[in-house]
Amino acid sequence: LFSAGTMGDVIPQQSPAGFVFTEVSALSSVGCCVWLLRRLARLPPTLRRRLLPLQVHALACAGLGQALALLGVNLLAWSGLPLPVVGTPACWIVYVLYYFFRYVSIGIEVAIAAGFAFSWYRLVRCLRLLRGTVWVCVPLAVVLTAVDLAFQPVYRYDTYCMLTHGVSLVPGCVLAISFFLAFVAYVSCIPRALASTRSGRRGIGSTALLYSVSFALSYGPICV
Repeated sequence: LFSAGTMGDVIPQQSPAGFVFTEVSALSSVGCCVWLLRRLARLPPTLRRRLLPLQVHALACAGLGQALALLGVNLLAWSGLPLPVVGTPACWIVYVLYYFFRYVSIGIEVAIAAGFAFSWYRLVRCLRLLRGTVWVCVPLAVVLTAVDLAFQPVYRYDTYCMLTHGVSLVPGCVLAISFFLAFVAYVSCIPRALASTRSGRRGIGSTALLYSVSFALSYGPICV
């Protein structure tokens, strides 16, 4: 989405095709998250209060917020509105929301993987702890967002919102650590699955593989 400019700044040079692709992707995410929230709302109350539905609900909310923030970033970049109309505060709002919801989503994904592993090993106390701390990643996301944007100030150049080319290593480190933890959680279930039924062995293998592929496709471009 961005190409390097002069004097260490990052000047947006997004092509029309890139703009359309980003908007379509964000709108698709919004639609999927809304659909998922509607499906969860139809579950019986007893099922909605279980760990996995609670985690999926939180993940859908975070994904919806991230997608809407991405729409805001993209629309501001292509709005063409003069600086007095849409200024630096608007850029800060959309970027802060985008980073915040992204870190919340990553935290919930790791929690879902941990819950998966705890279920296989029947660690009931750990599952209860996860159920009571579904939203604990929110304050952590606030801290990570503040640290991240402290190294990458947001401002406007002409009609574009941009981040300065800072030295923050927060996104890459968080993504690498979260991927490692979640992947280890899924792989750790393999010994238990091997002692289970054939469908159980096949299920844990496909889960670990699909998670790795989806994580790489979702966050790989961000790291690069």
